Amino acid sequence: LEFHAGTFDMAALTAAPGTTVAFTGGTTSFSGAYTADVTNVSGGTLTTAVNFNAPAATSTTAVLNLSGGSVGGGANGTGPGLVVNGAQPASWSGGTIAGSVQLIGNTVREKGGSGTGTVSDGGLLFNFGTLKLSGGQIALSSRNATLINVGTFEFAGDHTVSGPGEFTNIGTVTKTAGTGTATLGAPISDGGHWRVGTGTLNLNGGGSTGGTMNVDAGAGVLAFDAGGCGGCTFDLAGL
Repeated sequence: LEFHAGTFDMAALTAAPGTTVAFTGGTTSFSGAYTADVTNVSGGTLTTAVNFNAPAATSTTAVLNLSGGSVGGGANGTGPGLVVNGAQPASWSGGTIAGSVQLIGNTVREKGGSGTGTVSDGGLLFNFGTLKLSGGQIALSSRNATLINVGTFEFAGDHTVSGPGEFTNIGTVTKTAGTGTATLGAPISDGGHWRVGTGTLNLNGGGSTGGTMNVDAGAGVLAFDAGGCGGCTFDLAGL
């Protein structure tokens, strides 16, 4: 099933098991539940129902492959627009998260390629699994763009997460590859665990954690380059 162009305002869609739904252009929105095993977005706009206001209209996909266009619905603070709940790997090589997307389950989702994956104004990316940044960068492109990490956020190379949006870490941020410098240039909040296995992870976006930053043992360097850190408490017991 493919949406190439035009405008579609749909009540709901439940795709048969094994079906891939592709969005390559146009504007498609759902007021009720959207359910598919695999969702590919390479162009156009996909907007799913706001779960907070319509609990029966939870939109889910086992796999989300985002290479262009935008995924919206459930704007920042209003609940999940799209829940990605499968055990299979998924990819993010470009495009925009313009609403709320939740990544749940013990699954690796990867931002790869050389392009930029964007979380735009009002966008909220909630990671409960493992989100691996192995290529390009992630841009939190406005102050009202947020990435919340409850699981593991992995810098698998010398890559960048840029602000001015906020990066909230409740889980673990780790650097596992690259002998150079990875940069977290977005303001950080909360604390969580931080582990640098190789090279340098440079935190230069400032922020105010309001919690404890637990710095775990690693062969690399956790560096604060600019911006300061208001209200930070450091626990170095893991070193």
